[in-house]
Amino acid sequence: MFKKIKEFSSSFFANDAPPIKRGIGTVLVVAAIFALLEAGIRAFYDPVIYSSVKMLPTVPNAYYMYQIKPNLAPLDRSSWDVQGPSMSTNQDGFRAAGIKEKKPSGVFRILCLGDSVTFGGGNISDNETYPYYLKWSIYRENPGRVIQVINAGCPGYTSVQGLELLKRRGLSYDPDLIIVGFVHHEHLSAMKTDLDQMTSVPEWIRHIKSLLYRSSFYLMIRRVAAPGSLSMSHLAGAPGEMQSAMKEEMVMRVPVEYYRKTLQEFIDIAAEKQIPLILLSLPNPDITTRLQENDHLTALKETAERNRCHFIDLHEQFCSYRENYELTLMRDFVHPNAAGNKVMADVIYEYIKRLGLLKQGGK
Repeated sequence: MFKKIKEFSSSFFANDAPPIKRGIGTVLVVAAIFALLEAGIRAFYDPVIYSSVKMLPTVPNAYYMYQIKPNLAPLDRSSWDVQGPSMSTNQDGFRAAGIKEKKPSGVFRILCLGDSVTFGGGNISDNETYPYYLKWSIYRENPGRVIQVINAGCPGYTSVQGLELLKRRGLSYDPDLIIVGFVHHEHLSAMKTDLDQMTSVPEWIRHIKSLLYRSSFYLMIRRVAAPGSLSMSHLAGAPGEMQSAMKEEMVMRVPVEYYRKTLQEFIDIAAEKQIPLILLSLPNPDITTRLQENDHLTALKETAERNRCHFIDLHEQFCSYRENYELTLMRDFVHPNAAGNKVMADVIYEYIKRLGLLKQGGK
């Protein structure tokens, strides 16, 4: 080993070695040192950034700010030291472990995009989310079909992040149906709009950042040099500790008019790809929050109506299903509990069945 190192040094760094050879030798040495540091740090350092819920591991993403950590292994809830939900993800951080990008022949794929309601907020396990229940609602009445429902929701996401995710990764899964549910985070305050936050640097710089974010060494240095700069809230443009001090400078994460444009782009992309699209208005029993979201809800309904797009008002459906549904179907004023997610899945499946959307795709 030492003999080979000595031979390398004498070959590349001899006094009579050409400058270009010395340069190549320097690059190789730096690369080797970096590789050793990276390997060592990966063995002892966890680059995951936890949100306020300890069981929600996120990592920074150069294109949509952050994402759920890829390739999470499911937890055994029967273990005495495991607290919280069983959670697993695939290579893209989707809550769809085992589902690969390439779609097998004969499979009908549904791509679910959304925030924590889609992901399964409030300590909901993999098998208690609405995408999970939707798969089995379909399969019960269509046992001959091979159904894959991809849960690509992420807590805290807005429609802007969801659209970027659809374009960069979602469409590569070749979905036969797309379900979109974003409304809870659009009106929230931030130092910059999501669009400004995500496009503040040129595309080539985002590519470089994407490579850096894969390095545990870089993330460790970044966390030491600028504590909190990669936190989920900071990456979303709305660190809570700064909101009161900078209230007059705050903006909506997604202003209403841009929300309309984002929804329209969802619809246009789906139409171009000839993929049915369903827009969701999410359940929300809290009157105060519904008033805060009212302008965005109006924009959502008007955009769906103007485009004659598939649309399900889940708040209305939940009200019809059970009076005071917040007492039995909700974990809090935003997130359905497991029973609520089951109702949500059943409502969506009845709509899919009534319109014959399962007759398409799965080729």
